[in-house]
Amino acid sequence: MIRSASVASPRLGESPDRVCPESRTRRGWRFAARSRLRDRWLLASGALALAGALLHLAVPFGGPAWYTFLGAPPRLAAMAEAGSFRAALTCVVIAMVLLIVALYALSGLGLVRRLPLLRTGLAAIGVVLVTRGVAFIPLVLWYPRLLSGLCGRCEAINPFVVVTSALCLFAGVGFLLGAARPVANPAHARGATGMLDDR
Repeated sequence: MIRSASVASPRLGESPDRVCPESRTRRGWRFAARSRLRDRWLLASGALALAGALLHLAVPFGGPAWYTFLGAPPRLAAMAEAGSFRAALTCVVIAMVLLIVALYALSGLGLVRRLPLLRTGLAAIGVVLVTRGVAFIPLVLWYPRLLSGLCGRCEAINPFVVVTSALCLFAGVGFLLGAARPVANPAHARGATGMLDDR
């Protein structure tokens, strides 16, 4: 008599993955794929912040035309044309802020030491960037005067507004994904894992 093969079913309280290792393997692959995408997105977002920092450091050397091209407020461009030191100092301050943003991305990936309030910092950066990416185009369309003192090239929809909004939105999503990243400390590279918290 031939007995039919039966598939073992999990007992009460037993995880289905213990009965079906293939399911556990597939879940592991999906998790790994999502983790790689999230890490690469956060890394790209940090690279954008670093590029922005370097660009702002280069602006004073480019002269007033660079200020105008990169959307500096008219008042700042006028100060640069007058040779005021405040214009260059403003660019340095912005570059330092962007450098800190890039460091938070690297810290979220565990590539540098853990920064204070890491998860909160990543989430806050993400919210600010997503808000910038989403809100600027509607503001340019309906309330351009609100931006006149902040941006010298935001009087109408143009490639500058669209590209910068898209970049901010992309980077913002990357930082928000980084805030949800479960593992983020340098020990992870040595095989240890740790939860991404604010300690």
